[in-house]
Amino acid sequence: MKNLIALLICWVTSLSFAGTNEEKMINNFLQEYLPQDYQQVSQKSVNIDGEVATLTRYQKDSIPQLGGEHFSTVTNSSNKLKGFVYLDK
Repeated sequence: MKNLIALLICWVTSLSFAGTNEEKMINNFLQEYLPQDYQQVSQKSVNIDGEVATLTRYQKDSIPQLGGEHFSTVTNSSNKLKGFVYLDK
């Protein structure tokens, strides 16, 4: 059977991680959606829609590689989840 590549792109505009529970809420999100065998491989500042945001990338392999399987999140400076991508095969 051929490998099936599923691409899930979800832009979330109503989920905010603000206040004293922000770290707990982000961790809960990652526990629910991040595959267990993935690990963080990079985090960098990016510009999304004219504002500063943080792009965090997770992969099975500990060496960052573009084009492969990954789970990535984008949060703005207010810790609002702007979106995530889960590319799996």
